[in-house]
Amino acid sequence: MNIHDEVIESAARTMRERFDREKHVVRPLRSGDVAAIKRYATVGDALVDGAFWALFNEHKNLFAGANADETELDRVASAVAIAVCTFGAARAGAPSRSLGAWIASGLRAKGLPEGGANLRFRQLAAARTPDELVRRLRALLKLIGLPVDWGVVVKDVLHWSKSAGSRERVTRAWARGFYGSTDDEADDTDRGAKTAATKTEGATER
Repeated sequence: MNIHDEVIESAARTMRERFDREKHVVRPLRSGDVAAIKRYATVGDALVDGAFWALFNEHKNLFAGANADETELDRVASAVAIAVCTFGAARAGAPSRSLGAWIASGLRAKGLPEGGANLRFRQLAAARTPDELVRRLRALLKLIGLPVDWGVVVKDVLHWSKSAGSRERVTRAWARGFYGSTDDEADDTDRGAKTAATKTEGATER
């Protein structure tokens, strides 16, 4: 991970905290904006709604870089919107190493047989449009039902959206994490998820 990725992950976690309306966050989202975000079905829904821009604008330079032109800002906003469209599908969790490994351990925790888990992952990896990724990622998050590191999700989605080549690199990274995760890694992820779930008791229902 490079320094910019660390900045992106930190900004994404803060953005998620605003959605969760945590007390320590400056300008948490209003309950009406949270409800609006939970209704987003497509990236287009997010990009024409004020609730999304209330989340995105505060951190847009961290996501895109301070010198980004209008075209790059539009691309980054669309990419961040993919993640925001899935915000209602899972609680926020402790920082994790890899989205692919998180998916693998989560599907194991659900008791899915190997073939079924592999099929679910391949469906996510086959997404080629933003709205396909929204649908498949949201379905996977809901199925697993554990807290997820939104810093990692947003960072991966930003890279996925850059180009076809970048999308393939992100997909391969997910595959390395998914197929390379061990039982020990699963235990670590599950412990982190349980810790995060305990910390978020009483938070807004998803």
